[in-house]
Amino acid sequence: MWRKVGSGGRDRRSAEVTTSGAAWVPRAAGGFVLAAGAASLLLAQLSAGPGTGVDTSGLWLLGLLGALLCVLAWVVPWDALPAGSSLATPVAALGLLLLVDRLGDLTTNPGAAAAYPVYLLLVLTWVGLSQPRRTALAFSLCVGSVAAYVLTRHAGPALEVWSLAVILPTGVILGETAAWLAARGQALDRRELRRAGDLQRLTEFLAGLAAEDDLDAAAVLVAREATALFGCPGASVELSSAEGKRAAAEHGRLEGPATSVPLVGGRREVGRVELFLGRQHDDTAADGYLEGLARLFAIQVGTTVAQLHTINELGRAARRDALTGTGNRRHATELLGTLRPGDALLVVDLDRFKSVNDTWGHRAGDEVLHHLGTYLQACVRSSDDVARLGGDEFVVVARAAGRDVTGTAERLLRGWRQGGHRTTVSIGVALHRPDGAAEDTFDRADAALYEAKSQGRDRVALADG
Repeated sequence: MWRKVGSGGRDRRSAEVTTSGAAWVPRAAGGFVLAAGAASLLLAQLSAGPGTGVDTSGLWLLGLLGALLCVLAWVVPWDALPAGSSLATPVAALGLLLLVDRLGDLTTNPGAAAAYPVYLLLVLTWVGLSQPRRTALAFSLCVGSVAAYVLTRHAGPALEVWSLAVILPTGVILGETAAWLAARGQALDRRELRRAGDLQRLTEFLAGLAAEDDLDAAAVLVAREATALFGCPGASVELSSAEGKRAAAEHGRLEGPATSVPLVGGRREVGRVELFLGRQHDDTAADGYLEGLARLFAIQVGTTVAQLHTINELGRAARRDALTGTGNRRHATELLGTLRPGDALLVVDLDRFKSVNDTWGHRAGDEVLHHLGTYLQACVRSSDDVARLGGDEFVVVARAAGRDVTGTAERLLRGWRQGGHRTTVSIGVALHRPDGAAEDTFDRADAALYEAKSQGRDRVALADG
């Protein structure tokens, strides 16, 4: 069962569409006010004639005033005004009704039996369109009071007071129906905008995920995005590579029931997302939208993660030495560029390697190189790295080793010597200086290596400084 909770930043967009979508409503009030002015003009025509006691010139003036209010309703910045300020327009329409009555007795005219009900229904319908639900019901008290005052002020009106018992409920029904339809339309607008925002957000996220080259960082991004996209309190993510490497991440509060979304890339599952739903309110689950969004998320994210695996594997292959399993010369060059103060650089070189090839053949020489590469990788820390610089020469970057690196190099030397291999190794060591260049550090380590060889091989030499 999919459930939906608040969606964070996306609610801002929903609020924007609600505001902009309702901006036409106050302006449409001008149409109703203009209708009030037109009604005044109509009543002026119906009442024209000698002896009527009606100030027709005043009615014409009110008609023009209604037209002016229509223009003002279109230019007033309703969006910048407080909520409910547009209610001033129907209040102005009732004011026009009172002004018309002050200019003469129009209630006795036969045309009033049609003009007054239409006018009152227009006012209540307008309130329903422009205001929240139940506002038309409350405003009907004001409309009823004004209409009752006008109809009872003169003797023998063409429209009886009791007719308000029919007009007002009809107006309330029209107004509340209009309010329900307007609210429903705004809710649909918000939902569609939210869904469009979901797709845009997912597209932008996939572009950022595709640029990520670290599996752990990718897991963090997926967990964070899943929480925001599905509007749930929290999410946990587990990603895996074809080589068996795994990365996990969590975001938010991991509480309440959870829905599992498998991430499938190509023909295999590359990960899984657990969405923790918490205590939530069912929102857009009825039409299957969230299920569809989850499927799209799983396919697109799974495909992107699978592509990330492929790109990383190609990158590793481009930096891996096929014979020894260590990094190759390209990787060695990149390692030199990552040296920081306190790091140590070890240059390891096989002693008399040419004689190994000459005596036992190149296959035996390849076996020695392979064994040395495997040995070095097994002996260094997870933070350190090994690469084959070329021929029988390797480099080891020992992170934050400091002066203790000499002991590390001696341990590597003894371990290789005790392994009973066909030849020994010599090691040159240099510490990376705070103000030194990587090339300078390598040159110092290389010079130390040659110093070790000149002193008889099978030993460690530390560069000065």
